[in-house]
Amino acid sequence: MALQGYRDNFGGIANYSIVFHVDYISAVKKSLMIWQGYKPRNDMERKVRKYLLDSYLDTLQGYNPRAISAHTYVKVSDGKDLVRSVKWHDGGKSCHFWGFIVHKVELKKPIYPPTETSGLAITRRQLISKTPLKNFRQFKITTGRFASISVEHLTLTQKDLLKSYEHFT
Repeated sequence: MALQGYRDNFGGIANYSIVFHVDYISAVKKSLMIWQGYKPRNDMERKVRKYLLDSYLDTLQGYNPRAISAHTYVKVSDGKDLVRSVKWHDGGKSCHFWGFIVHKVELKKPIYPPTETSGLAITRRQLISKTPLKNFRQFKITTGRFASISVEHLTLTQKDLLKSYEHFT
């Protein structure tokens, strides 16, 4: 799938090539194996390693208490089967989907606000970047967030998405 002109939460714009149906659970299992054999270099890495191990084990058991917003999503169905990796959010005002990023071309750099990011968060991002999970990303699809979405020989614009939503509700 190609996602063109995607605008993130910080004003950055990029084009993405994304693959759906890459098995997230397999990526979690592989990441878990990495952390089970990983030797932390300091106390911060030891804390983050434990957090990640606990989180991945919870995910594999089907419930992760750290996923604090999971209850706000509505699963999407084609009438008989669930559409994996796609969920409605914000009372149906936006569609969120997960994909595996194959390629990204940054068109405009995001402007991040100054923040006091904790050492734990920084270390967590650094350690996750060593796993297959580093390329999984959630995208929020709503008015003003993208130029077009193309899958095989079909291209959808924002106008198409709004029409689709009207029929969905």
